[in-house]
Amino acid sequence: AHEIRNPLGIIKATAQRLAKLPPEKQTPLLDFIPQEIDRLDGILTGYLQFADVRVQPSVPVAVAETIKNSLARIERRCREKQITCDTRGDRDFAVLADGEALGRALDNLLHNAVDASANGGMIIVESRASGSTGQIAVTDEGPGIPKKERKKIFEPFHTTKAHGSGLGLYAARTSLGKMGGELEYRPRGDGTPGSMFIITVPLARTRE
Repeated sequence: AHEIRNPLGIIKATAQRLAKLPPEKQTPLLDFIPQEIDRLDGILTGYLQFADVRVQPSVPVAVAETIKNSLARIERRCREKQITCDTRGDRDFAVLADGEALGRALDNLLHNAVDASANGGMIIVESRASGSTGQIAVTDEGPGIPKKERKKIFEPFHTTKAHGSGLGLYAARTSLGKMGGELEYRPRGDGTPGSMFIITVPLARTRE
């Protein structure tokens, strides 16, 4: 209830203050409203996914289109923090998945990557097909996840954020599992700070 009430309170207070300001002074405050609505939407989405993590029957889904759509949905947040999103790897393949559930899982990883990144950072989205599976990896330059937290990050209601439901990774991993896929975490490695989350799902067709 607090996670929902807090952004609602900010939206209300901002709207009330806007009503008292002349138009030329309203612009800075207007930015707070979509930010808080986005945060509220993310919280509610997490609770809804936790309550009913269902997936539709798997169909061929173009990985390139999935990545393109998810990147478009975080474009504004990246622009606000001057974050660059770099796409790499082979994107010319399809996977067997529920397209909407796969998109939600990728959205969650990208939002987490933006949260973890400092202003001016870079997020790498790399896709590749190998054998009978396809992968989408999201890598950020944030501080990474401490070893003691890594076993808990996929548990429901566990979060290291000041604001968050702790349900996003749980819902993403659960939905991917129902598609015959998985979600795993790896530290970036080589002494470089950052995190990598990897989505693995079956290929729509096995490559020769």
